[in-house]
Amino acid sequence: MAKLAKETEKHVHTSSSTPLPSLPRPAQPSNQPADDSRNNNSSPLDEASGASPPQAEKPEAPIPPFIAEFNKWKERIVELLLEQETSRGLGEDCKCRMKDAQRTTICKECWHYTPTCQRCFIRLHISNPTHWAHVWSSDRGYFVQHDISALKDQLFIQLGHTGGACPYAFDDSKDHWFIVVDNNGVHCTWLRFCECVDGGEPWVQLLHARLFPATFKQPAMAFTLLVLHAFHVHHLESAETAYDFIAALRHLTDGFFFCETANPYDQFCEVFKLW
Repeated sequence: MAKLAKETEKHVHTSSSTPLPSLPRPAQPSNQPADDSRNNNSSPLDEASGASPPQAEKPEAPIPPFIAEFNKWKERIVELLLEQETSRGLGEDCKCRMKDAQRTTICKECWHYTPTCQRCFIRLHISNPTHWAHVWSSDRGYFVQHDISALKDQLFIQLGHTGGACPYAFDDSKDHWFIVVDNNGVHCTWLRFCECVDGGEPWVQLLHARLFPATFKQPAMAFTLLVLHAFHVHHLESAETAYDFIAALRHLTDGFFFCETANPYDQFCEVFKLW
C-alpha cells in the first residue's frame, strides 16, 4: 500500500512538471493592406461607406456605317424631306390648259407626281380612286387630304365601264353614300353602281372591282381585297389583332381627329371570317 502511494505521488509530480503548450499570439496590426490586389486609389472613407472603387472607362463603340453616312448628309436629308411638304409650280396654270385649271393637287402615293388641277387628278386616278388627293390650301399654308369624290366635278366613283360613266346611271339619285376601306385608310365616298341590264347585282359589281362587300343585301361598305390580304399576313406574322389594325387605318385617315373617322371594326371582323 505504501508502494502504490509512492508511485502515484511520482506520477503526479511528473505531470505537473510537464510544460503546457503555448498559444499563438494575435497578429499585430500592420500599416500595409493585407490584400495586395486592392486598388491603391481607394480611400478609407470609401471602404467605410462601402462604395466600389472607380473603374476604368469603357471604350466607345464604333459608329455603324449607316449612321455615319446619315450624319454626313443629315442637313441635306432634312431639306429633301421638307420639300415633300410642298411642291414646285403650285398655283400655276395646269398643263391641260382648261379654264380656271390651276395646279393645286398632288398624290403622295404615286411616284414622281407633279401638281395638277383637280380634273387632271381625277383623270389620272380613274383606276386608283382610293388614292388620297392632297389639295393645297393657300389660307392654311399646307396640303389638306381629301377623298376623290370631294374634288371638283367628281361627286361619285363609278363601278363598271372601267371607271367611266354608265350611260344608264345619269341621275344623282343613283349615288350611294359608301365606305371603302383600303390599306391607306377609311374612305367615306359616293359610289354609283352600273345600271346596265347585264351589270349584275351590287355585290357582284363590288367583287368585280376587287371589293368585298360587308353585306350582300344593299351593301354600304366594302373592303378591298388588298387590305384583307394585308391583315391576313400581319396577323400570321405578328399576331396583330383586328382592333389594332382598324385603329391604325383610322389614324392614317386622320391623324388628329381619328376618333371622328368611321369605325368599320365590327364589319371587318365578319368579313374576315369569310375571307
